[in-house]
Amino acid sequence: METTLCEEIEKIQITKDVPIPTKKQCHLLVENSYKNPITGRKLDPNAPNGLYRKMVNECKDIQKELDQLAKPKDAPYKPELDIYEDTHKKVLRLRLRNALRKALRPILNHRDTLENRIHYAKVVRTYLNHVQSCIHSSKQNPLKVALFEEKEGHLKEMIYFDRRIGSESVYGTAYLNTGKGLARVLKFSIKIMSDRFTSEVDLLKKMSQLAEKGTSPNMPITYAVKKCITPKDMTLLKNPSAIKLMKTGGYYVVLNELANGDTHDFFKFTYTNREYESVITQMLFALQAFHNLGYVHNDAHLGNFLWHKISPGGFWQYQYNNTIIYVPNTGYLMVLWDPGFAKQKRLPDLYPNIDFYRTIRLLMSISTSKYYQDKNMIGIDIEALRPFDKILYTMISNDLVKSSFIKTFIEVFDNLKLFHHIYYKNKKVNTLPPNSVILNKIPYKL
Repeated sequence: METTLCEEIEKIQITKDVPIPTKKQCHLLVENSYKNPITGRKLDPNAPNGLYRKMVNECKDIQKELDQLAKPKDAPYKPELDIYEDTHKKVLRLRLRNALRKALRPILNHRDTLENRIHYAKVVRTYLNHVQSCIHSSKQNPLKVALFEEKEGHLKEMIYFDRRIGSESVYGTAYLNTGKGLARVLKFSIKIMSDRFTSEVDLLKKMSQLAEKGTSPNMPITYAVKKCITPKDMTLLKNPSAIKLMKTGGYYVVLNELANGDTHDFFKFTYTNREYESVITQMLFALQAFHNLGYVHNDAHLGNFLWHKISPGGFWQYQYNNTIIYVPNTGYLMVLWDPGFAKQKRLPDLYPNIDFYRTIRLLMSISTSKYYQDKNMIGIDIEALRPFDKILYTMISNDLVKSSFIKTFIEVFDNLKLFHHIYYKNKKVNTLPPNSVILNKIPYKL
């Protein structure tokens, strides 16, 4: 992890292209503008964006910071040289802190954009590069479990299993996990599942590729998949934190990005109609992207949609044929999850629209369902549901099996104008408000 952060810091302009000069070196630069006072190499003072101009600006910035830090204070007098040395060290510390913040920003804010999510995945994969496939008892806390890497003949703990999410299930057991040391900033979820579920693991990888290739932001990213055949750590047999699969072997360790929760949690609060339209549209577009893989999800209940809290603002653009659909980023990114019951579309009696039908019907039933009321979920405003109710009605009227969800979605736009916060563009019209910010230059595919 330390190497990765250093590599990020080296990319920062001031530490790579423009080294921080000392006061003396700034004076030398003024005296001889044709010579680099740090390296002794030639400089071209006339180059518009050359190193000379950058170093001059750097010297000016440093002098401003030194002047600010060297203002008189209620402290014993110090000679000018001592003041300069003290304040110069402060400047260096401040700039190192800012460099670290810049390097860590994509990690700490990794949910904010698809680009940050992809960058974060690369950082996690670098950290996981040599992690072993089988889980062991923790060396630091023998009552806990961890993943290790073998380094110079010794096992080194790399991933902690902080706590279990939910209960042990035949379909898998999920955990909240973190790295070790500096890598504690790396947080993700691990699912332990039997190696019988190969098709689900393969589908998770395909879903992850949809996100990482920029096809759909509404897919989960899988960081890595490890397969443990036979565990060698016999202490697991008496470890209370070890589930049965960890003791017997024959399991997958699937490392995924960590969401804020599922929509059972999300709909425990009320939102604006703009937020509802954005969230529900994302859920349906996630299903559409999944169907493009050639599968029906077949289990599209509200617990299988995850949400990420992100910075709000701007619009995501999606494309279907010649129509662009603009979905507002209201601060919530929705992601489809758990393809464990997915089936190929070509199988009899399985058609994609069953996923849309189930999702919309469940959303409409939140206010009346005892199951959802027992979870303290709050019903969605009728006006916010109206466009989706109309989509469902139109699809049923046109024979749900044969009709196309996305075509019906666009028809509701074009003919009924029921959406108030989602916009579209085709050859005839563009309803997007002027000066709107588009978040992705290349539209996501539907």
